[in-house]
Amino acid sequence: MSTGYLIGNWSRFYVVDEKNRSLAKRELTGSMQERVEKIRKMREGIIPSEIVEMVKEALKSVDVIAVEDGGLAHGLNERTKGKIVISQEDTFRNLRLMFFRKGIYKERDTVLLTALYDKREADLKPDAVIHRLVEVLKTFDESYQFYENFKETWYRDRFMKESEEEAHSGEELIIDGTDDLLKVFSHLQKKTQKRLASICKGYAPNLCSVAGIEVAARLIAEAGSLKRLSVLSAGTIQLLGSRKRLTPVRTRPPKKSVADSRFVP
Repeated sequence: MSTGYLIGNWSRFYVVDEKNRSLAKRELTGSMQERVEKIRKMREGIIPSEIVEMVKEALKSVDVIAVEDGGLAHGLNERTKGKIVISQEDTFRNLRLMFFRKGIYKERDTVLLTALYDKREADLKPDAVIHRLVEVLKTFDESYQFYENFKETWYRDRFMKESEEEAHSGEELIIDGTDDLLKVFSHLQKKTQKRLASICKGYAPNLCSVAGIEVAARLIAEAGSLKRLSVLSAGTIQLLGSRKRLTPVRTRPPKKSVADSRFVP
């Protein structure tokens, strides 16, 4: 079964195959404000006609198209009648990040206007604020762990191959710089956790008292909102945040749900 991947860098969107070859591409039309509105509505599952046409064209070459979130998958399934799935593959994630970062430089004004609208909306919706802070904490945690492991393994292996004098001098400079970076990550993480705790205690005090602030915030973020979380079954809540493989495997992979994870301080 062949798979295509939907990626984009703000105003330009592509569907590529497993070998990173372009199957279809489109550019959002209209003024900057109109393009920004189309980008923001895509998150709610309201898909612009340009994206629908692109996906329909790509489905002539592949059996399945993978996207990044459920709202986008649901909207495309309804509009294209094709097989659209959600993918959490690392390769797909890295590819999306690459195009996303390129778009930040090329579409600076669009990015800033989108961020401005998002901030205004987030200031009015606690659910959106909690979701953003949870994502920020995930980024801080991943970055902290990356540099911590990088310092302990990569540097050590590299300098073991050099002379003791060169290794000591070079390692000292790099380790000091990495330690300073880790301190910055730790400081920002604590400030974000404090802000998250303040919002969650006021917005969902009962949930916080039962599950704790960190787990409560993750549950709200994964469910999409506190209102939606309140109507989910116990079994569904238990699986919130667990990842599923895109392709079937012989053995069932372990699932890690929100209830099993915590932010690393």
